[in-house]
Amino acid sequence: MKDTVRTVAIATVTALVVLGALWLNPTGYSGRLLPGAPAWAGCRIDLVVSTHNAPDGWRGDVRAAAEELSQHTGLRVRVADTIDEPISQWDPQEGQVAVGWEDLTDPEGVVTAYGVARRVVQRGAIHSATISVSDSAMVTTSRPLHRYTLVHELGHVIGLEHHDAHDDDIMAANPGKRVDAGFSQRDIAMYAAAAARGCPALA
Repeated sequence: MKDTVRTVAIATVTALVVLGALWLNPTGYSGRLLPGAPAWAGCRIDLVVSTHNAPDGWRGDVRAAAEELSQHTGLRVRVADTIDEPISQWDPQEGQVAVGWEDLTDPEGVVTAYGVARRVVQRGAIHSATISVSDSAMVTTSRPLHRYTLVHELGHVIGLEHHDAHDDDIMAANPGKRVDAGFSQRDIAMYAAAAARGCPALA
Protein backbone atom coordinates (compact mmCIF):
# COMPACT_ATOMS: atom_id res chain seq x y z
CA MET A 1 0.00 0.00 0.00
CA LYS A 2 2.81 2.40 0.91
CA ASP A 3 4.52 1.64 -2.40
CA THR A 4 1.28 2.35 -4.25
CA VAL A 5 0.82 5.68 -2.48
CA ARG A 6 4.41 6.63 -3.19
CA THR A 7 4.02 5.76 -6.88
CA VAL A 8 0.84 7.82 -7.15
CA ALA A 9 2.53 10.75 -5.40
CA ILE A 10 5.50 10.64 -7.78
CA ALA A 11 3.19 10.41 -10.78
CA THR A 12 1.16 13.37 -9.52
CA VAL A 13 4.24 15.52 -8.97
CA THR A 14 5.57 14.59 -12.42
CA ALA A 15 2.26 15.51 -14.03
CA LEU A 16 2.22 18.86 -12.26
CA VAL A 17 5.75 19.61 -13.42
CA VAL A 18 4.84 18.77 -17.01
CA LEU A 19 1.65 20.83 -16.89
CA GLY A 20 3.57 23.72 -15.36
CA ALA A 21 6.16 23.56 -18.12
CA LEU A 22 3.47 23.60 -20.77
CA TRP A 23 1.75 26.54 -19.09
CA LEU A 24 5.00 28.52 -19.06
CA ASN A 25 5.86 27.37 -22.60
CA PRO A 26 2.63 26.74 -24.51
CA THR A 27 4.58 25.80 -27.64
CA GLY A 28 5.70 22.64 -25.81
CA TYR A 29 9.41 23.34 -25.59
CA SER A 30 11.81 25.48 -23.58
CA GLY A 31 11.18 28.64 -25.56
CA ARG A 32 12.06 31.01 -22.70
CA LEU A 33 9.23 33.50 -23.06
CA LEU A 34 9.28 34.20 -19.36
CA PRO A 35 6.01 35.33 -17.75
CA GLY A 36 6.18 39.01 -16.88
CA ALA A 37 9.40 39.58 -18.83
CA PRO A 38 9.62 42.88 -20.74
CA ALA A 39 8.64 42.94 -24.41
CA TRP A 40 9.69 45.26 -27.23
CA ALA A 41 7.43 48.30 -27.15
CA GLY A 42 5.75 48.85 -30.50
CA CYS A 43 5.56 47.37 -33.97
CA ARG A 44 8.69 48.88 -35.53
CA ILE A 45 12.43 48.56 -34.98
CA ASP A 46 14.82 51.08 -36.52
CA LEU A 47 18.36 49.76 -36.78
CA VAL A 48 21.17 52.30 -36.50
CA VAL A 49 24.41 50.67 -37.63
CA SER A 50 27.90 51.76 -36.61
CA THR A 51 30.38 51.31 -39.46
CA HIS A 52 33.29 51.56 -37.01
CA ASN A 53 35.15 48.21 -37.15
CA ALA A 54 32.37 46.79 -39.34
CA PRO A 55 33.49 43.73 -41.34
CA ASP A 56 33.23 43.46 -45.10
CA GLY A 57 29.71 42.55 -46.13
CA TRP A 58 28.10 43.95 -42.98
CA ARG A 59 25.35 45.71 -44.91
CA GLY A 60 24.06 42.49 -46.45
CA ASP A 61 24.21 40.67 -43.11
CA VAL A 62 22.24 43.35 -41.26
CA ARG A 63 19.64 43.67 -44.00
CA ALA A 64 19.20 39.89 -44.17
CA ALA A 65 18.70 39.73 -40.39
CA ALA A 66 16.19 42.61 -40.54
CA GLU A 67 14.25 40.93 -43.34
CA GLU A 68 14.12 37.61 -41.49
CA LEU A 69 12.91 39.24 -38.30
CA SER A 70 10.24 41.16 -40.22
CA GLN A 71 9.09 38.05 -42.08
CA HIS A 72 8.72 35.85 -39.02
CA THR A 73 7.37 38.39 -36.52
CA GLY A 74 5.33 40.90 -38.50
CA LEU A 75 7.38 43.73 -36.98
CA ARG A 76 8.62 46.46 -39.33
CA VAL A 77 12.40 46.17 -39.06
CA ARG A 78 14.63 48.35 -41.22
CA VAL A 79 18.12 49.83 -41.40
CA ALA A 80 17.26 53.46 -40.65
CA ASP A 81 20.70 55.06 -40.42
CA THR A 82 24.45 54.56 -40.11
CA ILE A 83 26.94 56.27 -37.82
CA ASP A 84 30.75 56.54 -37.84
CA GLU A 85 31.47 56.49 -34.11
CA PRO A 86 32.00 53.31 -32.05
CA ILE A 87 28.84 51.63 -30.83
CA SER A 88 29.84 52.29 -27.21
CA GLN A 89 29.53 56.04 -27.83
CA TRP A 90 26.01 55.92 -29.28
CA ASP A 91 22.87 56.30 -27.20
CA PRO A 92 19.92 54.84 -29.15
CA GLN A 93 16.63 56.70 -28.96
CA GLU A 94 13.23 55.15 -28.36
CA GLY A 95 12.39 52.63 -31.04
CA GLN A 96 16.04 52.32 -32.13
CA VAL A 97 18.45 49.40 -31.91
CA ALA A 98 22.09 50.35 -32.35
CA VAL A 99 24.22 47.65 -34.00
CA GLY A 100 28.01 47.64 -34.02
CA TRP A 101 31.18 45.59 -33.80
CA GLU A 102 33.62 45.77 -30.89
CA ASP A 103 36.13 43.80 -28.87
CA LEU A 104 34.38 41.04 -26.91
CA THR A 105 37.48 39.23 -25.68
CA ASP A 106 38.74 38.57 -22.16
CA PRO A 107 42.19 39.70 -20.93
CA GLU A 108 43.73 36.54 -22.45
CA GLY A 109 42.31 37.42 -25.86
CA VAL A 110 39.65 34.70 -25.87
CA VAL A 111 36.32 35.64 -27.46
CA THR A 112 33.71 35.56 -24.68
CA ALA A 113 30.65 35.93 -26.92
CA TYR A 114 29.74 36.28 -30.58
CA GLY A 115 27.28 39.01 -29.63
CA VAL A 116 25.72 40.83 -26.69
CA ALA A 117 22.36 42.65 -26.48
CA ARG A 118 21.78 45.40 -23.93
CA ARG A 119 18.15 46.43 -23.50
CA VAL A 120 16.76 49.67 -22.09
CA VAL A 121 13.64 48.82 -20.10
CA GLN A 122 11.18 51.51 -19.03
CA ARG A 123 7.80 50.91 -17.40
CA GLY A 124 8.11 47.18 -18.02
CA ALA A 125 8.81 47.44 -21.76
CA ILE A 126 11.94 47.48 -23.94
CA HIS A 127 12.19 50.89 -25.62
CA SER A 128 15.67 50.72 -27.18
CA ALA A 129 18.70 48.46 -27.27
CA THR A 130 22.32 48.06 -28.33
CA ILE A 131 23.73 44.98 -30.07
CA SER A 132 27.50 44.51 -29.91
CA VAL A 133 29.00 41.87 -32.20
CA SER A 134 32.52 40.49 -31.77
CA ASP A 135 34.74 42.19 -34.33
CA SER A 136 37.48 39.53 -34.09
CA ALA A 137 35.14 36.52 -34.26
CA MET A 138 33.32 37.86 -37.30
CA VAL A 139 36.58 38.20 -39.23
CA THR A 140 37.40 34.50 -38.87
CA THR A 141 33.94 32.88 -39.01
CA SER A 142 31.54 32.02 -41.80
CA ARG A 143 29.12 34.44 -43.39
CA PRO A 144 26.02 32.54 -42.12
CA LEU A 145 27.23 32.92 -38.53
CA HIS A 146 27.19 36.72 -38.92
CA ARG A 147 23.50 36.69 -39.83
CA TYR A 148 22.74 34.03 -37.21
CA THR A 149 24.37 36.14 -34.48
CA LEU A 150 22.40 39.24 -35.47
CA VAL A 151 19.08 37.37 -35.56
CA HIS A 152 19.88 35.74 -32.19
CA GLU A 153 20.65 39.09 -30.54
CA LEU A 154 17.53 40.64 -32.08
CA GLY A 155 15.62 37.82 -30.38
CA HIS A 156 16.91 39.14 -27.06
CA VAL A 157 15.88 42.65 -28.10
CA ILE A 158 12.24 41.63 -28.51
CA GLY A 159 12.22 39.86 -25.15
CA LEU A 160 13.46 36.31 -25.68
CA GLU A 161 15.94 34.53 -23.42
CA HIS A 162 18.22 31.56 -24.05
CA HIS A 163 16.84 28.04 -23.92
CA ASP A 164 18.64 24.73 -23.71
CA ALA A 165 16.10 22.25 -25.01
CA HIS A 166 17.17 22.39 -28.68
CA ASP A 167 20.74 23.41 -29.43
CA ASP A 168 19.97 23.79 -33.12
CA ASP A 169 17.43 26.61 -32.58
CA ILE A 170 18.40 30.23 -33.00
CA MET A 171 17.83 31.15 -29.34
CA ALA A 172 19.99 28.30 -28.01
CA ALA A 173 22.82 29.55 -25.82
CA ASN A 174 25.35 28.14 -28.31
CA PRO A 175 25.15 28.27 -32.12
CA GLY A 176 24.65 24.53 -32.57
CA LYS A 177 24.69 22.98 -36.02
CA ARG A 178 22.17 25.09 -37.92
CA VAL A 179 23.89 28.43 -38.44
CA ASP A 180 23.56 28.01 -42.21
CA ALA A 181 19.82 27.18 -42.06
CA GLY A 182 16.71 29.29 -41.65
CA PHE A 183 14.14 29.50 -38.88
CA SER A 184 12.80 26.24 -37.51
CA GLN A 185 9.09 25.93 -36.75
CA ARG A 186 9.95 26.38 -33.07
CA ASP A 187 11.87 29.56 -33.90
CA ILE A 188 8.94 30.96 -35.89
CA ALA A 189 6.46 30.30 -33.07
CA MET A 190 8.77 31.75 -30.45
CA TYR A 191 9.70 34.95 -32.30
CA ALA A 192 6.10 35.59 -33.37
CA ALA A 193 4.81 35.15 -29.83
CA ALA A 194 7.45 37.53 -28.45
CA ALA A 195 6.66 40.22 -31.02
CA ALA A 196 2.90 40.01 -30.43
CA ARG A 197 3.32 40.85 -26.74
CA GLY A 198 4.43 44.40 -27.49
CA CYS A 199 2.65 45.04 -30.81
CA PRO A 200 -1.15 44.95 -30.36
CA ALA A 201 -1.70 44.71 -34.12
CA LEU A 202 -0.04 41.26 -34.12
CA ALA A 203 -1.91 39.83 -31.14
